[in-house]
Amino acid sequence: MNLGATTAFLRIFAGLVLFVSIWLLWPRELDSSAFMMQSENATPDYAMTNSRYVSVRASRVELESTSERSKYDLSVGVAESDKVIAFFYNERDEKTKVTADKGFFYIDKRRMHLVGNVQSESDDGFILKGPEAQYKMDERLLYSQLPVEGYTADGKLKVWGDQAESPIDQHKVYLIGNARSEIMDAKHGLTKIRGDRADLDRDKQKVNFQHNVEVDQDKTFSTATFGELLYAGK
Repeated sequence: MNLGATTAFLRIFAGLVLFVSIWLLWPRELDSSAFMMQSENATPDYAMTNSRYVSVRASRVELESTSERSKYDLSVGVAESDKVIAFFYNERDEKTKVTADKGFFYIDKRRMHLVGNVQSESDDGFILKGPEAQYKMDERLLYSQLPVEGYTADGKLKVWGDQAESPIDQHKVYLIGNARSEIMDAKHGLTKIRGDRADLDRDKQKVNFQHNVEVDQDKTFSTATFGELLYAGK
């Protein structure tokens, strides 16, 4: 083989090696650049776009979620997802829809942590918003350790609290710490109530306030140990 032919052969061979190297490394590089874990050098075990996750127990769907992107670290049993839409099913197969900017699903602990513009919408239309929320699958308990705000489907009743718990089987919301409500009706105008705690029963359409209760209604201010607000028909 003459020198020119040898040079041409080496160029072709080098090109093939470069092509094969890029083809083999491309999926790994794509994962590490698009789905970077907390450590700069970490690479997820695998990652997906437009992913869908369904959890079934005893032949019943208990959780269903979709996300734009998800990455899985199997060594610690955590799935991290962006732009999450999740549905939590109760014992009557009613579902609570929750959306968030990001979600962390702790597979072994059967717990989901949602952060960033979190909003839950119950089957009856009650909305609860906050910066974060967590969901325990075994207890079917949705809760937040940061301030929340909520309102009924018609928007007439608004509530706030420093923390909140909502067992989705019970149609109740427990507001813990500086619980407040506002409601408007034609007879009394705007009524404001606060207490150290409030239990909202959506089936009975009432809110029970407990401890250091204050009521501001129609230019009248009063205090009490307990207070009850009935918002049906307001």
